[in-house]
Amino acid sequence: MADEEVDTTTNRLHKLLNDVEKRVEDLRDNALAVQREKQSILEMLQDMQDGAFQQRMSEADRDDIEFNTERLILRCLTIEASVTTPRDDSQEQAFIAVAEIVEKLSLNCGEDPHGNIEKLVAYLNASLPEPLSSNIDSRFQSKLLGCTAEDQKGFRKQLQALHKDVKDKISKTVPNCSPNCSVGNTSNHCNRPGSVSCSTGYTGNGYSSDNEKGIGKVDVLEKGSEVKT
Repeated sequence: MADEEVDTTTNRLHKLLNDVEKRVEDLRDNALAVQREKQSILEMLQDMQDGAFQQRMSEADRDDIEFNTERLILRCLTIEASVTTPRDDSQEQAFIAVAEIVEKLSLNCGEDPHGNIEKLVAYLNASLPEPLSSNIDSRFQSKLLGCTAEDQKGFRKQLQALHKDVKDKISKTVPNCSPNCSVGNTSNHCNRPGSVSCSTGYTGNGYSSDNEKGIGKVDVLEKGSEVKT
């Protein structure tokens, strides 16, 4: 009888720990989501401050927009959410290297989305456990594999968001290019909604037909995994 009570208590505690672990991971995910949302809002407000459209406004309207924009920026900066990812020295170096690469790519895509879309797709494919095309940057993938599993997922989400943003910008600037085109050029695939892009492997909605939202069946890349080239 005593042994049964111990087993019951042990099982109950294990279940409780499993539940708490899920809540902890959900909490980390929510905190990361807050970080991303904060950054997105700050970037949007900064764009509004720098927006050329303000030149068409009266001075009074510009002052009002600038006042409220600055007020929201200061308000947003009061929000703090911090998530620490344990890393050893090698993982820390890999994280710094990949973060610099992604940041530089983001800046380049902002300045010249057309000229950097292919590199962006190559980096995105390198971050996916199941690449969507043969356009893969193996050197970037090697650096990414040196990161922690959590960092890999974080960089992949960054690249996915960047790809969506760049794709939207290109579709608005290229004549005759469908908004659903994942490259943003005048190739034949632009005239076939839902068709696969010739250089990205994405369908017309920006993702593979059997891989929704560009997320593979496996969350984390593993060294030694096969990659189509």
